[in-house]
Amino acid sequence: MRVASLVRIGALALIWGSGFLWIKISLRGFSPVQLTFARLALGAAVLLIAVWWARQKLPTGRSVWLHLFGAALLGSLGLATYAYLPLRAARLLPANLGHPDSFDRFVWVVSAKVYQHGAARETLQPLSERLADVSVLLVESFRILPLLAAGVGLYVLFRAGRTRTLGWFALLVLGPNLFARAYLGPIRSNPDVLGYFGSAFLIIGMLAAVAVAEIGSPAAADRSAQRASVTRPR
Repeated sequence: MRVASLVRIGALALIWGSGFLWIKISLRGFSPVQLTFARLALGAAVLLIAVWWARQKLPTGRSVWLHLFGAALLGSLGLATYAYLPLRAARLLPANLGHPDSFDRFVWVVSAKVYQHGAARETLQPLSERLADVSVLLVESFRILPLLAAGVGLYVLFRAGRTRTLGWFALLVLGPNLFARAYLGPIRSNPDVLGYFGSAFLIIGMLAAVAVAEIGSPAAADRSAQRASVTRPR
């Protein structure tokens, strides 16, 4: 894989993975509804610019727009499950999910302010403690041996010149992902924290696989045999 391709993949990972950071910053000045509308509008604008740049035309066939409308309708049905919240609250059940019996309380639940309200009452630990929590989480999730294997895999990538760019790519994805989650908020009190480490966990698994492949490769066996022949007394 060429360096230019790795740079493009790394840029794509940084742009895609930084969405939570930009959302957190944007919510300081926009409401969740405004932010969602702005993201949809900007996405549509980018697609229109791409169509214009490629000198293409928007589809004019009726069946195409019907299919697009059907896809949007199916996507909206998933969000329609929120309509169940006020219906359940009206029955005064013990678990009423924030008691959303009015529009304001309904928006309060759907916009995830339920979680924000609970998290705001907790004292945010210093960044060093949150980084330590990330280390503990990695050990609890992978155990020591797979993490050591990932370290060996990273060494294997950096040892050979032709795979060194892959090692830098792994570090560029792994480091920011682990640091950004600790920087953005708590680790130990966040029930959804594992979902934010998807790319980091994938990189760790890939590095461990590199280590296993290197240890089991015929080239590694040949090197071991050569070292044994050199050190064997004559």
